[in-house]
Amino acid sequence: NHALNLALKGEDRVVEARFGYQNMPDQLYPNQRMDLLDNEQKRVNLSLQQATGWGDLEVRGYYEKVDHYMNFGDDKQLVYGTATNGMPMTSESDNLGATVKATIDLNDSDALRVGAELQQYTLDDYWDPSGTGAMSPNVFLNVNNGERDRYAAFAEWEHQASSQWMTTLGVRYEHVAMSADEVH
Repeated sequence: NHALNLALKGEDRVVEARFGYQNMPDQLYPNQRMDLLDNEQKRVNLSLQQATGWGDLEVRGYYEKVDHYMNFGDDKQLVYGTATNGMPMTSESDNLGATVKATIDLNDSDALRVGAELQQYTLDDYWDPSGTGAMSPNVFLNVNNGERDRYAAFAEWEHQASSQWMTTLGVRYEHVAMSADEVH
């Protein structure tokens, strides 16, 4: 696991960049038949917090990619007593997102918050043929070009009536669209 976090702070802003990398070449489980033989994750997260004359602005964006592979390790066989070995399972995913939020100071006791969010997630999950009757002759497509897109927008008004009373009213819209190709 590797992580690198960088930040720059100015008088009225903070800029951050976070990078991560994880690589697990294998995890052999002595008490399980299936082993993790490769897992790689790459991620980037960028953010900006900016104070302005009218209020505050926050912007965030991220990207994450995971490639995951499971199969039987060299110490195991799918069908003992035969040369048949393996049940390969592969997952590949990408996750991309962004958030923008602004807090606008209307006066000493009122603020307006508006924002938008986006997340796009894709997934492919498949099992290559293993040579057995159950896992052959074609690739088993568990999730084929899976997509999940999420869009959101919101607005809220906040009123600080006193040090003990605050009112918040808001509205939020979300739309989620999902799709995938045929599987077999």
